Amino acid sequence: MKTQEDLLKDLHKAVENNAEETELSRKVDGVLANYDIYYEAKQNACHQDILRTVSPEWKSPLEKAFLWLGGWRPSLAFQLVYALTGQMTEVELAEFFEGIESPGLSSLSASQLSEISELQTSTNKQEDFLGDEMAMLQQSFADQPLLSLAQAHHLVQAQEAKNDSHMHDMHDDGSAQQNIGDAEQSRNDTNEPDSSNDALDSAMQEKLNHLQTIAAKADNLRLTTLKGVLNILNTFQKAQYLVAAGKLQMLVWNIGEKLTGATASL
Repeated sequence: MKTQEDLLKDLHKAVENNAEETELSRKVDGVLANYDIYYEAKQNACHQDILRTVSPEWKSPLEKAFLWLGGWRPSLAFQLVYALTGQMTEVELAEFFEGIESPGLSSLSASQLSEISELQTSTNKQEDFLGDEMAMLQQSFADQPLLSLAQAHHLVQAQEAKNDSHMHDMHDDGSAQQNIGDAEQSRNDTNEPDSSNDALDSAMQEKLNHLQTIAAKADNLRLTTLKGVLNILNTFQKAQYLVAAGKLQMLVWNIGEKLTGATASL
């Protein structure tokens, strides 16, 4: 199976060669199918290890620094459209003045721009909602239940350390061997480390489950936004857009790798 990079290279070549619409459409569908596969695999990974999914080990520190809930910010999809629309090449400008209609992103119709604006408004609202939900989750780390559990966990650990020290002293004192059993029983009666740890683990797992839900919503918004934008564009515009998005992704990856290498050599 071809990688996303290979599919984008094929699509880029087809755009440069002014391929027929049917060929472009087939290649665009191939790239989108690969996006579907990627996000489906990511959803499965979320259930197995949410932390590595939202902060992937294979991404550079640069990429991680600009992640939004484990991926790219959905509203960037619209910024890319506007950036590409403003990049009319000299050839396209010449064609425009000669009255030749260009099928590319430089010639988005008023209707298309209106649809993109409506989609952007909807996406921004959902993006803000998820951002607020994530902020509430982050703030919940200082809520009363978790704080109480953390304090209880600290007290248990302190008592364990005290009992261990006491047991060590009694082992060193041969005359105190008779008291060891009593000390061990006292330790069992006064401490419940397992229950404290279980409660803390349970509270943390609840937050991780919430994070998993938020990350899944974010990925769904990313994919639906991408497809929503593409549904507004014609076939050639879709191809242009996907190629540009791929180039941008590879550029950030390459810069991130260079920065990581430069840091490692210090």
